Amino acid sequence: MIFTARPNFGAGRSDFTQQTILSSSFPSSPDREPDFFSRLALTFQKGDYAGIDAIAHKDRIVEKLYLRSLEYGTNARAYGGQGMLYQQRKDFDEAIQISTAGIRVFPRDEQLNLCLAVSYMNLGNYQKALSCLSKLQHKKKASTLLPNVARRWMMCKGLSCTAKNAMSLIQKPGLNCLF
Repeated sequence: MIFTARPNFGAGRSDFTQQTILSSSFPSSPDREPDFFSRLALTFQKGDYAGIDAIAHKDRIVEKLYLRSLEYGTNARAYGGQGMLYQQRKDFDEAIQISTAGIRVFPRDEQLNLCLAVSYMNLGNYQKALSCLSKLQHKKKASTLLPNVARRWMMCKGLSCTAKNAMSLIQKPGLNCLF
């Protein structure tokens, strides 16, 4: 038996979310809300509902869900998700603000530091991007980005930018002190 999705599947999801979950009358449980709203936002941003074209204004729903999550408490996923949403809109200054706010609460969070570094890279501020990534130089994603960001920073400074030079810069103890 072959199953196919109904053509209008998801058409009411946007209205349901806006009228029910995002309304002020939604049953409250403050200890669980930050996590709940940020997970629901991810479902609309990258999960099951992301690919349903019938759901209108997903980006607005996602933003409201992340901001609602942050109203109830601190949540690294909400800070990072909202930062990525701003990046998608090419609003890197806002992405920097929300990521920085999240890093104040979650200083070692990999996703927040990566989000902040990517925002700085998009603005051409490789020095600050390196500073963010250096905190995570032993994490896989950060270690992948570090050599490229170091090379770009060195090029901006007019320095020789071989892979060996970039790696020696990265491997220096106290990398944060260089900036």
